[in-house]
Amino acid sequence: MSRLTSNLGLKFAALLLAVGIVWMKGQDRINRRTLTDVPVTVENLPRFYYLPEAWLSPQVRVTLLGARNSLELIRPDLSSFRIDLSKIALPEDGSPLNVILTNEMFRTNLEPRDRARISIVDDSIMPSQAAITVAYWDLAESPPSFETTDPAKITIPLLRVQKLLTIEAPRMGTPPDGYDLKSIAIDPEKIAFTGDRAALSRIQSVSTVSLDMSMISPNTPPVFLPLERMEKGMDIHPVQENIRGVTVTLKLGKKEK
Repeated sequence: MSRLTSNLGLKFAALLLAVGIVWMKGQDRINRRTLTDVPVTVENLPRFYYLPEAWLSPQVRVTLLGARNSLELIRPDLSSFRIDLSKIALPEDGSPLNVILTNEMFRTNLEPRDRARISIVDDSIMPSQAAITVAYWDLAESPPSFETTDPAKITIPLLRVQKLLTIEAPRMGTPPDGYDLKSIAIDPEKIAFTGDRAALSRIQSVSTVSLDMSMISPNTPPVFLPLERMEKGMDIHPVQENIRGVTVTLKLGKKEK
């Protein structure tokens, strides 16, 4: 009787082992899972580039392939495609840069071991491309709008702020004896600057180096004055980086008696 009981116990243990193996094999079975509304985000924005304040991440659909137990662990609310802008040279002329979404960009809540067991089904990302567009935003105006016209692409807008600043030419000293300054013309009168948004928001003008009026005569030709260096913390520069200063034209006249 005890021998029979022992045999039954062994058979029952073997049955449990077999069921366990079948269950584990079932968990390792390759399945598919489709996620909808997966956001596409950007990271490592270059200095002085901004995302629009009211911008919402566009969303795509993707189908994943992998072990069933790994697929079931995926949380859609913790999944996204992330574009690393530190690895991309951005256009500054407003032309869009097309970026293809890939398996390497997909992030989710899985541990590395489980993440390695899944991959994206080829051609399953819809839309599959992101059009990254850079536009200048004049702080005196409303932010520019962006529209997507190609259903195969999503749009990721990046802003570089700019502001027209008045150019001032400070003067020291006085004109030669017998002359007065009748007029002064600065060309250009205003220059578009870009850079730190907070800095641009709080300034209205930029100065040139000082002009020594004692060195000016009625026959002095137009003078090129370099822009004064920005104060510490004023991290801004002209939009057109080749601009270094302005031309100042002065007109002297004899003093009236």
